[in-house]
Parts: sequence; C-alpha cells; structure tokens
Amino acid sequence: MAERRIWVQEVSKIIEITSEFELDIYVTEKWIDPSLSYDHLNPCKR
Repeated sequence: MAERRIWVQEVSKIIEITSEFELDIYVTEKWIDPSLSYDHLNPCKR
C-alpha cells in the first residue's frame, strides 16, 4: 500500500496573463509492505 499526501501551503504568485503560478507545497509518502513486517519476532529485551 502506498499513500501520498500533498498540501498546498501557500499560493505566492499568480500571473493571469500567462496562466502561471507559484506554490509552496508539502508532500508526505508512506509505503507499507506486509512482506517486510517483523511482527512475528520477539522484541529485544535488556
């Protein structure tokens, strides 16, 4: 499963004549692969 989130932080410039704009964005990604799960192992103990 892959999850991506994109947030627009700010629209800093808009040029209507040329339809250009500048954005500040924040991107996060999460990848979950069940085959890499280590739930079956005992946790480390001290």
